[in-house]
Amino acid sequence: MLGAVLLVLLAPRKIANANIFYPTYFTNLSWWGMIFYYATAAYNTHVYITTNYSAARLSARPTAVRYLCWVLYVLAEVYHPIVFVVYWGVLAKSNLAGAAPAAVLANVCVHFTNLLLIAFEFVVGRVQVFYSQWVAPIGVALVYLVWSVVAHYIYTPKIEEDNLDSYPNGYWAYFFLRIDVWYSVIVYLGLTALFLGVHMFVSYIHGVRDRLRAASGKPVVPGRRQHSVVAVAVNESKV
Repeated sequence: MLGAVLLVLLAPRKIANANIFYPTYFTNLSWWGMIFYYATAAYNTHVYITTNYSAARLSARPTAVRYLCWVLYVLAEVYHPIVFVVYWGVLAKSNLAGAAPAAVLANVCVHFTNLLLIAFEFVVGRVQVFYSQWVAPIGVALVYLVWSVVAHYIYTPKIEEDNLDSYPNGYWAYFFLRIDVWYSVIVYLGLTALFLGVHMFVSYIHGVRDRLRAASGKPVVPGRRQHSVVAVAVNESKV
């Protein structure tokens, strides 16, 4: 609930500061993905509570609806650690140089606060993540990589003449996504491997979390291979 409130309050400011390149940044897209996760989790929790904690009521919904929250959770758990590492390890130094305090605050919110929120979900929640779910984070990541190339051709002609010096190679959301360099294939394959590796790690630590809970006698969704409706669709599984 706290995460939902924070993200909703930050949304208007983020939209107000948006420029024409806004939909090309992976950070922005993953940030909105987290908002959608909290929205679906809040809805599922509402349904669960107002139906007297009826898992059967949740099961009666269409499959796509039941699993939407789960998929959004998996995407958030995989993407936000990557956003954090790439931004603060590669982009922050040049991005924050001479930035106004408001800009610094906005960057901290979308490149650090979101990681804290999803870490909170991991610690207190019981939503499971499986190795077999790699299709969702990898598939969406590949769609984004394709979109970054398409965006290059869409947005490069829109660069104003007095700003051409900032984009000597045309518009790229991130400099390392350029395809006009000899090592571009290596970069794109490396990014795909990074997404897959992080997903595997996230799946592993979720399994460790569940085993530790079981050993301590805390509630654990029965069966790592049982895709429980309550675990998947409801965010009421806080302990």
